[in-house]
Amino acid sequence: MSDENKNKKMSEQDNNSLEVSLGSILRAYSFLGKYKWLVVVGNILCFISVASNMAIIGEIKTLIDNSENFSKNIIVAITPLLIYCLINRVCGGAQWLTTLYACNRAIARLRCVFFNALQNLSRDFYDEHKSGWLVARNTGDMKTIGLFINYSIMMLVIFLTSIGFASISIYGIAPILLLPLIVIMPIMIFFTTRFKKKMSLAQRKSRTQGSKIVSDIAENARGIRIVHAFNREQYNLNHFSNLSEEHYSMELDVARLNGFFTPSVDMIGVISLIMVVVFGSHLIDIKYLASSGKVISAGELAATLLYMTSILWPMRIIVELYSMAIQASVATERVFEVIDRVPSVIDKDDAIEIEHIDGEIIFKDVSFRYTEKTPFVLKNLNIKINAGQTIALVGKTGAGKSTITSLLARYYEVNSGEIKIDGINIKDYQQESLRKRMGVVLQQGFLFTGTVMENIKIANPAIANSKVIKLAEELGIHEAINALPNGYETKIHEGGESLSFGQRQLIALIRALVGEPDILILDEPTSSLDVYSERVIQSSFEKVTKNRTTIIIAHRLSTVRHADKILVIGEQGILEQGTHNELLSKDNHYATMLKNLKQGCIC
Repeated sequence: MSDENKNKKMSEQDNNSLEVSLGSILRAYSFLGKYKWLVVVGNILCFISVASNMAIIGEIKTLIDNSENFSKNIIVAITPLLIYCLINRVCGGAQWLTTLYACNRAIARLRCVFFNALQNLSRDFYDEHKSGWLVARNTGDMKTIGLFINYSIMMLVIFLTSIGFASISIYGIAPILLLPLIVIMPIMIFFTTRFKKKMSLAQRKSRTQGSKIVSDIAENARGIRIVHAFNREQYNLNHFSNLSEEHYSMELDVARLNGFFTPSVDMIGVISLIMVVVFGSHLIDIKYLASSGKVISAGELAATLLYMTSILWPMRIIVELYSMAIQASVATERVFEVIDRVPSVIDKDDAIEIEHIDGEIIFKDVSFRYTEKTPFVLKNLNIKINAGQTIALVGKTGAGKSTITSLLARYYEVNSGEIKIDGINIKDYQQESLRKRMGVVLQQGFLFTGTVMENIKIANPAIANSKVIKLAEELGIHEAINALPNGYETKIHEGGESLSFGQRQLIALIRALVGEPDILILDEPTSSLDVYSERVIQSSFEKVTKNRTTIIIAHRLSTVRHADKILVIGEQGILEQGTHNELLSKDNHYATMLKNLKQGCIC
């Protein structure tokens, strides 16, 4: 299957009603890694626990058949029983702890692989998928996988060992008493097979709807200011209520299936016990049917019932485990869909690692569109930027200004043409080393949870705090940062929402510079800024752009007028280019934009 088909499959996967994927589940087990030995230890402990449970039944049979010894010396009679009970509980508890530890380590590894895959995916992936969709996979789906791995390892060993020990023990009492077990097994398989398809589809629909709910909550929380500003509380509540109601209906379908299936399995178990009692009661006085050549005693009949119960109990749990397997199958597929997705932008095997860029940039016949179904944003674009030059991109919204910088940073691949930096196609560079040589300030400066200083040092964690402060002073930003409640140690909440827009932009600017980039991209950094923050940024522009190639995307005249070259971008590519004065003298597109100037913005 091609990479394109794999990626296409992912976006459609939630709507498909696939069968249980054994391969995905086994792949999840592989994340146990070096902790597999703990699972082996746990299985040994489980084996001992089940064996001691069988021994307990044997002791009960002995006590019933030798009740006179029990009445003579109760301590001697029950001591073996107590010892086996102690072994059973100790080994059972130890098995649970070792298995739980190993499984948690497996999920921790899987979660890290998933997170790493998210970080390596290209920008187009995030254009298509909501954050809540991804959160659901790294929370609910991971929990489902973890529960299944833990319980499945334990229950499979219990199931197999219990059936083995109990069947052998029943055979030793009277082979004919195995008849109920032989009868119920095909019935159990038949019910499970019929149940499998409907339950798989119901579980898949429910998990998909659950992702939509998580996604809606995440989106609503992220945009809560807009919700309040436009009084969308009731509208959003109605929308969420509809999603929740649909999820409730789907979960109810799952519950109905379980509600029908589980009692049916229990009824089969009850019937098998009745069969044992009926057969056993007749066999008590029939000598030749017993394996030992003796009649079946009351203790042996009681033991047979207990052995059969020890078979039916794990069998019932195995049926429930199958329901968990369906959920785990859906969850593993969803998680591995993300892990297996091939990034649209990948490095060559011999990609070049760079430590410095002079900064000459050439766009040669570059065409690009975001998807096959959308029109070209750029078509046959040609641009040349000299090293150390500052250029400004202006034009109407949607003309492709930000797309140009996104292609330069290789967030997307061009459909045709090529982009060169210092005469080398950017596809020949390592993405990581290329982006390290670039500093980016976006229109909305996103900040991570942590302190101001931690956010500033993202591009260069090794830089000393004193150097950061010195750079801030040179740029005229130090005073603004120092005015925060705790200065550089001020705590920032998710996204930087606790700070003003201007404060976030000032931090974003110095953050882009601490890595000493060779190419600086300023994507409308001063739009919607307050007067003070804009003045601070404007006053530092000369220092910011010195000795580096700078690309500025802006609508404000004050931001672009001092650029070495201004490119006016339109639907047909570059409409015109030149300095501020040159473009004014042409009295064409740029001059028209300035004539429509409103409140300092190029419209």
